[in-house]
Parts: sequence; structure tokens; C-alpha cells
Amino acid sequence: MLFGLVYTDVTPPTPIRFEMRPGDHRPAPGVARVHIRLDSWIDEAGNVVSTRVTQSTGMTDADDQLVRDWQTRHFKPALIDSQPIRALYRTDGESPRM
Repeated sequence: MLFGLVYTDVTPPTPIRFEMRPGDHRPAPGVARVHIRLDSWIDEAGNVVSTRVTQSTGMTDADDQLVRDWQTRHFKPALIDSQPIRALYRTDGESPRM
């Protein structure tokens, strides 16, 4: 069974500032974007209950800021028979396997 969630906060992406920490991986010179993957549980009201990083940017401070930002977002909840349910949302678009 597949579930759909709709992201309702339509704010454009904003640049973040962060500090490199020991053990962080610096992006290659000329790289303008880095990628992160998150899994978030969305409750029946569309609020983010929990979020975890499944693919890091390689920069701890950036990951932490992105998770904090993601947890303030709001979704339209997934529905089964017109009833809202708690569901997993993955930023990479992959469906949860059951």
C-alpha cells in the first residue's frame, strides 16, 4: 500500500551558514550543492514527529541545521479511506517497504 504526503510549506530554499568541524568532509572545489536525505514521521495532523538523516552532507553542523528546519515544516497528512494516518516521508522519494 502506498501513501502520499503533500508538503504545504512553500518557502523557497534558503542558504545556510555552518562551520566545518573535525571529521567533516569538505565538498570538492566548485561544488555549489550538497545532498542530504531525511526520513520523517508525519502525524495525523501533518506535523513532523521525528526526523533522521539517512544520507549526510558530510558536514555535521549543516545536517543539524537542516534537520531543525525540516522539523518546523507542515504536511497534509496521508489518508486511508479519507482518514488521516501517521506516515513516513522520505526526501529521496522512495516508498517505505513493508
